[in-house]
Amino acid sequence: MRRVPVIAVLALAIVLIGALVYWLPSSKKNVEAEHDDVSSVSEATPSAGEHDAKTLPKEVEGITTSPDFARAAAEQTKQLTAMGVTPGMSKEQMQQRIADLTRAQRETVAENWRKPIEFYGRVLDQEGQPVAGVQVHLLWTDTSTNGTSERHMQTDAQGQFSLSGTTGRLLQVWLSKDGYYVPKTNQNNFDYATGYLADPSNPVIFRLVKKGEGADLITSQYGIRPDFTVAVPKNGNPIRVDMLQRKAGDMGQLEMQSWIETDPATHRTTSWRLRLAIPDGGFVEHQDEFPFTAPEHGYQPELVFPPPNASNVRFGFSQKTYYIAFGQPRRYGRIQISASASTGNVMLQYTINPDGSRNLEPK
Repeated sequence: MRRVPVIAVLALAIVLIGALVYWLPSSKKNVEAEHDDVSSVSEATPSAGEHDAKTLPKEVEGITTSPDFARAAAEQTKQLTAMGVTPGMSKEQMQQRIADLTRAQRETVAENWRKPIEFYGRVLDQEGQPVAGVQVHLLWTDTSTNGTSERHMQTDAQGQFSLSGTTGRLLQVWLSKDGYYVPKTNQNNFDYATGYLADPSNPVIFRLVKKGEGADLITSQYGIRPDFTVAVPKNGNPIRVDMLQRKAGDMGQLEMQSWIETDPATHRTTSWRLRLAIPDGGFVEHQDEFPFTAPEHGYQPELVFPPPNASNVRFGFSQKTYYIAFGQPRRYGRIQISASASTGNVMLQYTINPDGSRNLEPK
């Protein structure tokens, strides 16, 4: 995957050094020729003091004496020296040095793609119990014709699996099993060229989350659209949303108000504020990957955007997620909210358990 950049860098280095090889001798000859010419006409030319100001055009003189030019020249010299190329080398010596560097780079790249691969993993559920029969798909990059090789296996009774007897560079591990969720937090890339070493006494732990008993849920889904979009008035007039009926109007569990001001000349938003409230319930912000159990307590009845005393005010936001609770008897759900300051629209994507259970896992 990194062969092309390495070859490109070496090719550029060859071009630069080749140019230097041809430039150095020719520049030396030009200097000697100029010296002879100056000597032959020295009596006919003005004094050195009179000629100094006309030696170079101001533009060229400014470039060659600028700090940027000096730094660039010094950096180029440093890079060439690091490569083992010095001004005293002949053309043949420089070419041989470049060939040696190219060969060494190729060998390093090839060696990185032929690292011995050993891997040991173990799969546990959310309770820390081993999960047997997990489908394991191992994929690694190597020097084969396809550039990758793969192997499929299952975990044993202890949730363990392993790989050995192969070579390559980057190993990827993918898991699946019916009746389980696979968290995104599992590490699945292991780079042997950057020093990863497997330890059979300390296998990599992968987590699966066992699916629970799903519930019949009410959602914002309507046709192919997963969200319910509400055009909130821009003048602060309240509008309510009945999430159980997927309707916006004068009745509903969720109340929204918006205040938006725009520049008449540019039509750009100059001021924006949004308020959401569930008077007999509230919101609990979350970032759970599997938000299937709503909390029983801790709900705040009102959200205001932007928050008071916010140092970085933005007009609008996307995908803020909350657990929600409302009504008597209590009902629980979760909601994802996005808001546009330019249109005044608020997009709601929600899931509610109408039976009063805090279980929000779909069937």
